Amino acid sequence: MNGKKQHSVSEQPMHTSAPPQRLLFSIGMLVGILAVVLLTAQVIGLVMSEQIPDRFVFDVIGTTSGLNPQQLKADGGGSTGNIVGRTAYARFRVVGDPGRHITVRLAKTFHFLPWKVTEYVDDDAIK
Repeated sequence: MNGKKQHSVSEQPMHTSAPPQRLLFSIGMLVGILAVVLLTAQVIGLVMSEQIPDRFVFDVIGTTSGLNPQQLKADGGGSTGNIVGRTAYARFRVVGDPGRHITVRLAKTFHFLPWKVTEYVDDDAIK
């Protein structure tokens, strides 16, 4: 040999952790993929979203007050929403009970989640 010490590959110092750039890139990719999945679910939910879920509202009223859909007459309602979620309300008059109204308010935090009741008001219960 010519006096120079040769190093083998196994003698070179090894790095035991991944470089920070690779870790940050991986985290960024995971966050990006999650954002795309949630946005896609929101758009699909927005497109397929029903205005006010009649059957759900009637079930809530039936369970709470014991009334069936034939005893109710629609007296108003509406909904609002944006890319994030929706709110809705339905107001009914009770047939055969003048002055009694039932109002149900609903919300969807995200379009792909089901409706939930946020407020139930029975004017008869207030009297």
